[in-house]
Amino acid sequence: MELKRCLKTRDINASHAEGRLLLAAQAVKTGQITKIRAAARIYDVAHETLRARLNGVQARADSTPNNRKMTIEEEEEFISWIKDLTSRGLPPTKPLAKDIANMILAARGVVPPPKIGLNWLNNFANRHTDDVRLKFSHGYDYKRAKCEEPVVIEAWFRLLFNICAFHGIQPEDIYNMDEIGFAKGVIGTEKLMTTANGVSFHLQPGNRDWTTVIECISTSNNHIPPMVIFKGKEHQNIWYNSPDIPDNWYIGVSETGWTNNNLALYWLQNVFDPATKRATIGSKRLLLMDGHNSHITPEFEAFCKQNAIVSIYLPPHSSHLLQPLDVGCFSVVKRLYKLKVLGLARMGINHVYVSDFICIYRDIRPKSLTRTNVCSAFLATGVHPYNPQEVLSKLPIRPKTPTPPPDARSSPFDFQTPRGRSILDKADKFINQSNKAANRNSNSPTISTQRKISKACRSLFTRVALLEDQVAQLQTANAKVEKKRKRQQAKAYLGQFLALSVGEGRAIVEELKDAKSTAKVTLEQSEAIPKERASRKCSKCKSTTHDRRTCPVDNLVQLN
Repeated sequence: MELKRCLKTRDINASHAEGRLLLAAQAVKTGQITKIRAAARIYDVAHETLRARLNGVQARADSTPNNRKMTIEEEEEFISWIKDLTSRGLPPTKPLAKDIANMILAARGVVPPPKIGLNWLNNFANRHTDDVRLKFSHGYDYKRAKCEEPVVIEAWFRLLFNICAFHGIQPEDIYNMDEIGFAKGVIGTEKLMTTANGVSFHLQPGNRDWTTVIECISTSNNHIPPMVIFKGKEHQNIWYNSPDIPDNWYIGVSETGWTNNNLALYWLQNVFDPATKRATIGSKRLLLMDGHNSHITPEFEAFCKQNAIVSIYLPPHSSHLLQPLDVGCFSVVKRLYKLKVLGLARMGINHVYVSDFICIYRDIRPKSLTRTNVCSAFLATGVHPYNPQEVLSKLPIRPKTPTPPPDARSSPFDFQTPRGRSILDKADKFINQSNKAANRNSNSPTISTQRKISKACRSLFTRVALLEDQVAQLQTANAKVEKKRKRQQAKAYLGQFLALSVGEGRAIVEELKDAKSTAKVTLEQSEAIPKERASRKCSKCKSTTHDRRTCPVDNLVQLN
């Protein structure tokens, strides 16, 4: 803390000294003070520094360090490359950024090529905080990012508005259902306070039997009992002997612990419909849910139509934005559940049984599905009150600032770094016109060097265009070869084994290849042998010595 205070004081003193230097230099330049030493004494600055500043020496903060790896132009190109990748959703990692920086330095043609240091990327980011930042990455599904387009979200909100208006659905009749899953004996990560050399983990029961709970909330805070789905094939009597389970809860079983078509239909018929039918204010109820397969079966849809339930489905991969239960309730449920499991682990309980789960969920449900959380969930998703901007304002999309039109009073060419042949031609034309207007000698070393640089740039632009065309052709050809290779690599099943070593698997693959090649050779050999026409035979007695007309058996029958 003391070091930070000292550094802050030093920075303040440096800024004050720089301000006094500027005032002293201005006083000397305007003639208010004629002598440099007198100005330095009055403004309390070093006269050597003031003299150097008057001679054109820049301040250290404004000057480029001599040991900087990249020039200003190279750093601008590096920042442009980072922005381009980031705009496509693929910001570069530190190793990739380091390789590109070294490639930019190697383009100078110096042998051996210079390379950036260990902390160069960190220092570069600190110097360009307005353009680049170093951040920790996290995975983000492409499908989810694709569904965060404003066009998709706006279309869904229009659909919601039109459905509510067409069916006359009242705000109090809007419901949201969703499933939440639990690995019963798993806890989450928490920040710990431990000793300097202490452990940083918690013991957990560890049983990962999956349990699903179907929950439903409403804008009017109508209490709808949950449906708990355990992994199993038959119900057990001990589940119902416990006094911890409320009477209005429902328990289902499935082989995986997940919901399925039959359980979803049972929930709709026996849980949702009886709990909401009498509380309906308007003529119909709106059930908001995701597009899980169990929600879109013909039986599910038929029951909704027969019982004045209007179902509306969220766009794919948009639950984190539009599903009220996901946005405002389930995160609290997960956090409280993991804390409860952690408490059991501290008491030495190394397995979370069904009865334990029921007891835990009974305790945390009233604390998570509160009226405040439910209302906040519908508000944050823009469902009630109806406000699409609640979601659209959270999308990770930044509007691009349009380029202002050029000022007619400015120069005829607003110069920018040439990144194409056309801009370079405009720059050359502007420079030539400026030289003619100033009556500069066209054979001067500066103008001659400028022409050579321009010629080299044109040559480079041509080579780049040819290389880009060649790369595009190679990519197309490579895609065709890869597609053909994938078609040729047909899947082959080795057989049902409990486990195989790599050597055993490779041996089986080779045996399959040998058998396939042998069968192919046999087929080719059989096709190479010319086929002979079968000899004629009697259709009556199957003899090859005569036909049906001269068959003795047939003639004997006719004589008799």
